[in-house]
Amino acid sequence: QGSKSMIYVKSIFDTVSDEDGFRILVEPVWPKKAHHGKTVMWLRYLAPSPELYNKFAGDMIPWEDFIVRYHRELDRERTSLKDLQVYSRNGGLTLLYGSGTTDHNTAVALKMFFEKDPDWINYGVVSGTSRKRNPGSGLCIF
Repeated sequence: QGSKSMIYVKSIFDTVSDEDGFRILVEPVWPKKAHHGKTVMWLRYLAPSPELYNKFAGDMIPWEDFIVRYHRELDRERTSLKDLQVYSRNGGLTLLYGSGTTDHNTAVALKMFFEKDPDWINYGVVSGTSRKRNPGSGLCIF
């Protein structure tokens, strides 16, 4: 039996905590006024497509539609998500968002995707407050 996953959701503007584990920003653009040192990795390829993100951020589609469309995008890139299990089982994983809403953001939507996947549920996803383009593209480590 492997160790359990710990996946949290947190604002990039929140204080860094020892419990955060591996911190990953899952937004398509870097949040204004966010310091690069507060995150370990920025995985833009896990963010919604620019078209979908702009529709959601511009209130052109409701949250429920955003979830369905974003999860459909993630389904196409399921293999690129498996690497995150390694991080989540080795000290935890915190999905970071930059928007002002705590319950409707890309990190919450990504965590919801993991929670509905039996492979992730088996590793004990916990509650908390993708597009792969080219290899190496969309990945920034700070």
